[in-house]
Amino acid sequence: TGLPAAATFSAVEREALRHRFYPFAPNVSPHELEQMLILHSFQELMLRAAPERTWCFADRRWRERIPKSLFGQCLEEALRSEPFVDTAYLPRHDCLLLALHHRSGPRQIWHAWHGDVLAGSEDPKWSQPTLVTMPSYNDWSKVHGGSELRPSQLSMIENMDGREIGYNAIVEKLACPSEGSLILVTSMEGGLRNSFESREPRQMRRMARVMKGDVTFGIAVDQTWRDWQSKVTTPAKAEDEPSEDADPGSLEAPSPVFPDANLGTFWLALPNGARVTSRLHHEGAKGLLETGQAGHPLPALGAMLSYAADGQVIQVFSDGSIRFTGLEGKSNAAQGAIISYFPGCPEDYEVSRSIFGGALIKQLISGRIEIFHPDGTVTLRNPTEEELQRRLEVGQHSSSQQHLCDGAITEDLLKRMLLVYKDTFTEDAVSSSATLGRPGHWVVIRPDGQVFGRGEDGEEYEMEQVATALQVDLFTHHRALTNSKGFASFEDPEGSQKVCVYPDGTRITSTIHESGKEVELFKGQMPLVRCDLPLDGSTGSIHVECADGTNIEVLPGESEEHSALDFTITTRANLKQPAN
Repeated sequence: TGLPAAATFSAVEREALRHRFYPFAPNVSPHELEQMLILHSFQELMLRAAPERTWCFADRRWRERIPKSLFGQCLEEALRSEPFVDTAYLPRHDCLLLALHHRSGPRQIWHAWHGDVLAGSEDPKWSQPTLVTMPSYNDWSKVHGGSELRPSQLSMIENMDGREIGYNAIVEKLACPSEGSLILVTSMEGGLRNSFESREPRQMRRMARVMKGDVTFGIAVDQTWRDWQSKVTTPAKAEDEPSEDADPGSLEAPSPVFPDANLGTFWLALPNGARVTSRLHHEGAKGLLETGQAGHPLPALGAMLSYAADGQVIQVFSDGSIRFTGLEGKSNAAQGAIISYFPGCPEDYEVSRSIFGGALIKQLISGRIEIFHPDGTVTLRNPTEEELQRRLEVGQHSSSQQHLCDGAITEDLLKRMLLVYKDTFTEDAVSSSATLGRPGHWVVIRPDGQVFGRGEDGEEYEMEQVATALQVDLFTHHRALTNSKGFASFEDPEGSQKVCVYPDGTRITSTIHESGKEVELFKGQMPLVRCDLPLDGSTGSIHVECADGTNIEVLPGESEEHSALDFTITTRANLKQPAN
């Protein structure tokens, strides 16, 4: 251990050694002098143990006394992180200095890999069977033109230009900070723009990751922002195209909107497989295109937070709304009569649900929208035939992995709806049906059974009422209301609390307090959401409880210039999965 069996100096000799140094610093108390000498000894110990770093303990002014009865437990807890241990013996104090630290390796480690003809002529790959794309003559002559070494077994992929998909290179840079984290930056290049001058890759991608313990995080490029910039930066119209005699040098390419704004996405991977991402919510900004076209800088934008775990995705937007996706199980293969397939049927499964202001907004695969209000009011809208056809075309052209898995079932369902759309949604069929409603019109179903319709022009009309039943308890005066659509509500005598249960199993509980209203939304196997709505109509707080123990809290920010939200994510302490 470094601690001798017997002290080097006796107690009297150690006292004499300490007093010998005090006269040289008369303005400093002996206690502070001893503390400085111990820190200086620690500094010399670390200089010997880790000479690759510079050490300075002059700013270490805080210390903690550990009782001898707890020293063993504290040392055992510190050794669990597997640090390096170095010791030094101080004769003037007859004590042992114990330093636990993590070594800092080389500051930076580089690793590079080059494919195709980017490898030099002396590379051993050319003496082995090699498969490459078609390189340009200029690059091929640079590598093998002045060398006696020739590829003996070389195979080229015909009709694959190396300037398009070849010339691949990967460069990795690894940094090892002293606290035990790893920073890995990977740059991937592919293709070639010009083979005669300096090599410029056609595609380039860069990714940085930071790994600390069981957590990995980094920042990636916001692809949605780039897609929006490319979409709004369109070339001139066909009638504005220049003639063939026009000078090509006089043509100017349209400048992108906000060219200096390079937005990114922060992502965090948790040990339990969950993933947290955060980026600027530019989709919710109003007048963003006009601001960019006028040459103004990018305005302040709100943040958007996403949490994904176990196939469920929770999104929190800058306006305080919350959306759930990937929650409902998809229907199996279509069965039964064709006439039974229409928007809102049991096979028309839910694709997302949003919560805003205590109201629940559901969107079904057909495009049907259903809104559940805390007071029991239900609002729904069926898509038009054109919207349903457009939704089918978008799904057919999708190439995502999820579409390849369940796209056939969805496509068959939408096709069946289109076949019966004209026969089912006729004027006579929907004029009196609160379940169907006219395509493109909003249908409002009140808790008392009254039904209203509203067209696209804002015209309202009455529809056939829904049968309801109200029961009031004679002793407690609690009210229970049900209707023929599967809705039920329970309300206390004072009207301060009301529980609404909707046909899909969603439960919305609203409670009135002195400071405002609390709305709780819940459905089996889905997160629990609590919304606090102040009486003055300002933005309240939102609390989300996930099934895996994660809590998401959204609070209104303190910024007065624009709406801002503060996000807080709390996960369980034990995030590791049990070993098999």
